[in-house]
Amino acid sequence: MSENPTSADGAQHPTSTDGVYVDGRRSRSALRLKARGRAEVRVGMTGFTPNIAKSLINVSLSGALIEVTEPVAEGRTVEVRLFGPEARAPVVRLAKVVRCDVGAKVTLGLKFENPVAGPELNRVTYAQ
Repeated sequence: MSENPTSADGAQHPTSTDGVYVDGRRSRSALRLKARGRAEVRVGMTGFTPNIAKSLINVSLSGALIEVTEPVAEGRTVEVRLFGPEARAPVVRLAKVVRCDVGAKVTLGLKFENPVAGPELNRVTYAQ
């Protein structure tokens, strides 16, 4: 963390190796890919809470954007299960909620604890 850039709202935001601030919001550094398949999102680390996912929007090596049925506080840990259309075993990751947008839809910006790469990423995204 070397600099503290000023965002559009005048606030100071630290930079880091995993993202930068754009228009006052943190932006992922990894390329977002259009998702295929579906997701399950469960609040907490046990995977035993109700699934709140509605729609898988996009996925990257480091995270995902998912439409959900209810807001989740930023900083909370969730278990994410990503299912490709072939319905093989899901890609399972723990993730932190880094953004929760509430409007006509509720969406969560998630950062995976461990990256999703290679064959796992290909199972849940369209080729670019």
